[in-house]
Amino acid sequence: MDANSNKFISCKAYTDKLSILKKTRKLLTIACLSVFFIHTISAQEVKKKSTIYFLADTVDIPKNSRVLEIGILEGVITYYAFFCPCKSIYNFYPMFTVAKERIKLEKSATLPIGNYISWEKLVGLFSKYGNDFPNNYELIIVEKQPNRTYQTVDRLNWSRRRPPE
Repeated sequence: MDANSNKFISCKAYTDKLSILKKTRKLLTIACLSVFFIHTISAQEVKKKSTIYFLADTVDIPKNSRVLEIGILEGVITYYAFFCPCKSIYNFYPMFTVAKERIKLEKSATLPIGNYISWEKLVGLFSKYGNDFPNNYELIIVEKQPNRTYQTVDRLNWSRRRPPE
């Protein structure tokens, strides 16, 4: 009878250890899922971008002194290519594009109110952030028109352009 009681005790000890392992596994699973959900929720926080305005004056500035080129690609995309010393090691200039049908044009007789940035500061931001620029800033370009009005273009897409050869 003593031998049978030892088997019963060892079986009971095994059952206790198994129960502890199951509880530990359950706690580890809950802990891992909690960390995953906390990380997912924090990753979904939207970083607030700063909005900056840049005055694109292609009317009063001679062509050889301009810091940007405004043009149309394939008749449907307007582009704004900035010629700056901030080009990356891949030899690209910062460029913004917008499809013509997405352009929200606001024409006004006076310069729209906004947080305007100088060319030097914009180059500094391009250099500092590189391809991460659109994650930190929303650029709004205000074009000076020949008839002394201003055209505001927003909802621009970040792109890159090779320099002219």
